[in-house]
Amino acid sequence: MHPVTAAESIESEPQGNLTPLRLGASYAWGVMGLVVLAGLVLHFMAGPVPARAEAFYVLAAAPLLAVIYVLFQRNSDLARFFCSIPLAVASTTVTLAMALVGGLFPLAAIEASLGVPSVWASWPFVLSALVLAVNLSASSARRAWPLNALNLRFLLSHLGLLVVVVGGGISAVKIDRVNMVLFENRPTNIAIQRDGSEVMMPFAATLKDFKLEYFPPTLGIAMIADDPEVDIELSPSPDFIEEGLVTVVDDWTLEVLEYKPQAVLTGEIWRDIPWDTSAPAARVRATSAGGESHEGWVSCGSLDSPTTYLAIDPDHAVVMPILRAKKYESRVVIDTGDAQQEHLIHVNSPLSIGNAQLYQLSYNEEQGAASEYSVIEVVTDPGVPIVYFGIGMLLLSVLWGLWAGLEKKNS
Repeated sequence: MHPVTAAESIESEPQGNLTPLRLGASYAWGVMGLVVLAGLVLHFMAGPVPARAEAFYVLAAAPLLAVIYVLFQRNSDLARFFCSIPLAVASTTVTLAMALVGGLFPLAAIEASLGVPSVWASWPFVLSALVLAVNLSASSARRAWPLNALNLRFLLSHLGLLVVVVGGGISAVKIDRVNMVLFENRPTNIAIQRDGSEVMMPFAATLKDFKLEYFPPTLGIAMIADDPEVDIELSPSPDFIEEGLVTVVDDWTLEVLEYKPQAVLTGEIWRDIPWDTSAPAARVRATSAGGESHEGWVSCGSLDSPTTYLAIDPDHAVVMPILRAKKYESRVVIDTGDAQQEHLIHVNSPLSIGNAQLYQLSYNEEQGAASEYSVIEVVTDPGVPIVYFGIGMLLLSVLWGLWAGLEKKNS
């Protein structure tokens, strides 16, 4: 006799008045709809999920109660529904959909529209994930005995996913983001929280050097507007500026006659000066389709030099759009009290200090490469190790299943 699967074990048991297997799908989706609606009501009435341990303990009571109920009322309609595949499909789909929204949309946009730091800290997501946790917990309790190889593999996969959900819940509520503003050669252990208050970090950071690299400049034709509130219409060129470049924008042929990557305007002359506060400048000839020609210097400007443009008619001019940052990085010294170490932090490459991750966040955009400070974001997420542990359980269950399948095939 082969061990029965979860679906077979449910099918073989007598059903009550609710007959959850035949009505399970519509009932499960209805429950998830009510859960999301309840989450929205809580969101507008109480705001985001409170980042307190008490809130986590209250929420964690639901899966625990579901486990106890399934153990003592194994064959009841409610216990069967808690363990059902329809509830698993509905809760997983809704939770995953909201998780994808949280991953695809910027945090700032979510906070501005919903008033929560992330989708994962919203009541609809937390309650949906809670239903998923109830389903996983109840299913695991139902398959906890007899503890044979098939059930053990089932428990490993379902408990692994449950651990991932729990870790994600802890991350959503307990993740902490603070900013450290670092000035060159001035050590500090003070960080700024989201509400503007200060907090002391367990380490000190000193900025030794900040470097910013731009993409090469481009040209464009923009509408001239005296009113600063009027949106400027810009027709950009796709080509980076280099001496000898010829490009066409809005039926105007733009030719770069001279190019200075780092220059400062002195009087009416652009001079090559390799300062951090210098600006790129280009002498450009603009020729219309009818043969009309204009020539002059254009620059995006900087702290030391003004923005200049070449007027080609009363309403339009050749301009050099603001430079786009290609990469920026900070060389910092971290003092943990036991040791001092120098590190390089740049975008998309965080530095790990204990249980914290340090990210290069921003700088003084008005000063550009001459920025007198660098902003480092310090992220502490206690749920990450738990999520990794759960993923490890899931991978182990997958490998075990593959090995069991190959063994059965070869036998």
